[in-house]
Amino acid sequence: MAQAGNSGNDLRQLNPLDSAAEAQRNEDSLTVAELIALAQDALDDSVGGQWVTGEVFEYRGPHRSGHHYFKLRDKEATLEVKIWRGTAKRAIQCPLEEGRTVRVHGQFDVWPPRGNLSFIIDRVEDVGVGDLARQLELLKEKLKAEGLFDEDLKKPIPLRPIKIAVLTGGGSAAEADILQTFKDSQGPFRIWMRPVVVQGAQAVGDIIQALEECAAVEADVILLARGGGSLEDLWAFQEEPLVRAVSLCEIPIVSAIGHESDFTLVDFVSDQRAKTPTAGAISLCQGWREAWDSWDWLWSKLNHGMEDLWQRKSRGLERLTFRIQEQSPARRLESAQARLQEAEYRLMNHMDKRLTEWNHRLSKAQARLDSASPERVLGRGYALVRPLEGGSYLKNPQDLQLGQALEVQLSEGRFEAEVTGLKKA
Repeated sequence: MAQAGNSGNDLRQLNPLDSAAEAQRNEDSLTVAELIALAQDALDDSVGGQWVTGEVFEYRGPHRSGHHYFKLRDKEATLEVKIWRGTAKRAIQCPLEEGRTVRVHGQFDVWPPRGNLSFIIDRVEDVGVGDLARQLELLKEKLKAEGLFDEDLKKPIPLRPIKIAVLTGGGSAAEADILQTFKDSQGPFRIWMRPVVVQGAQAVGDIIQALEECAAVEADVILLARGGGSLEDLWAFQEEPLVRAVSLCEIPIVSAIGHESDFTLVDFVSDQRAKTPTAGAISLCQGWREAWDSWDWLWSKLNHGMEDLWQRKSRGLERLTFRIQEQSPARRLESAQARLQEAEYRLMNHMDKRLTEWNHRLSKAQARLDSASPERVLGRGYALVRPLEGGSYLKNPQDLQLGQALEVQLSEGRFEAEVTGLKKA
């Protein structure tokens, strides 16, 4: 009853026949390592050691480990090869250099961690310069002799282009870097993107067609770009038809192919070469960046000039306003009132000084007058005598007459007297 209540999955797990089938499938399945080991055994049995002739490709010298890693190629295929450090000294019987055709002996090997197939070389012999390298050199000399590389043929790149045709692999890292560079520069660009095949048999024809289309859209400049890759990956840009099409294009072309160390024949005939796709985009933005910098500088100078002018005009306006205010009737009346008050103050001050001076002089005169007044003399015991009937005070006894009535004034009062006798002195 308990088993009846379980799901179908539980019943299948408990089925002895299913368990046996699953075990048989597990026994028939190989691990990845076992499969690679079988492949290695099959290569050893069926191929074994072999002599191979090919052209040295992408040789960069010995690795820091002492091993040598490069490729052998012909017109149709490329083979990864290795020379181990322990066998390199006796195995290498000729210089290893790019483009040299060599005859090598070795056998295939599969590296288990990655499952990579490579050819392990135990002997290298010289055959001569490879066909591809020789063809490239001959084509380069031919085009150079025709004058296609002359500087006089190169068209000037617009300082500040507006419409830019970008020819590069669609969805590639180069395309993303180029568009981001244009966006960051904030230039007034109109970008015409034309995805092209940049590698393989179709690349040359597609790029030539794209160059023809650029004329129809009236581009100011063309950026022909491709990211880094091997010499084989960049081979389309060595082909004569494409090189001639770039040379004949009426629109200025900036080539930005591969890395800084990569050179192609297209680079020699383009109007300007950039070391990377990003560098190519930057070169087309440079004029606009300099213009923005100049604009910022001019704007700063204009702001400072306007501020200085504003301050000078403001100070002049303040002075003019002050002068106008000074000439207004109210200010003139106020000024006249101030002058009147000043004059009144000076007059009052002058009068005060004169009054003080007069008072002082009057006081002195009063003092002198007081000291010389009859009352003061009378106070010292003197008397004033004059005729009773009137007249001036007597000064000489000879003016007296007998029986003459006199008025005598003392300091404390008056009295009358009569002359009764005269005595000569």
